[in-house]
Amino acid sequence: RRISQWVAAGLRRANGRDFPRSDWNEQASLMLPAGRNGPAFLVTPNFYVIKRYNPSDVYALFVGHVGDRIANDSGGFRGAWGAVDDLLRSDVAAMQRALVEMGHDVGGADGLAGYKTRRSIGRWQEVTNRAATCFPDRASVAQLSKSP
Repeated sequence: RRISQWVAAGLRRANGRDFPRSDWNEQASLMLPAGRNGPAFLVTPNFYVIKRYNPSDVYALFVGHVGDRIANDSGGFRGAWGAVDDLLRSDVAAMQRALVEMGHDVGGADGLAGYKTRRSIGRWQEVTNRAATCFPDRASVAQLSKSP
């Protein structure tokens, strides 16, 4: 969506300032890197430029945030990253393999909960009438390991 559409939907910046009108036509995607257990970010095409150097979502968020702080003195992150289960990469990889067997595209069973994995988890959670957190947790790993 364009930033103006996010604003019209009620989205506000964490620092309380308005989005600059000059940015309102820019495309932006909502990103929840910790699922519903953490902060939300609007990412613009610059986010994906940063990811060309390092494909990590967290890396790109932090580099973009540093740039924002330098340019606008925007302050630090607001809001805590909620508690998430401490899973091993092997747990996440097992979850990914189960999702692939169900026909989901997780981007590979590498044990890293990237965008495609989180999207697939959310879709599986919705289909199985669970709260769509889009984030791996112990209960989901256990349930998926039981799936045929």
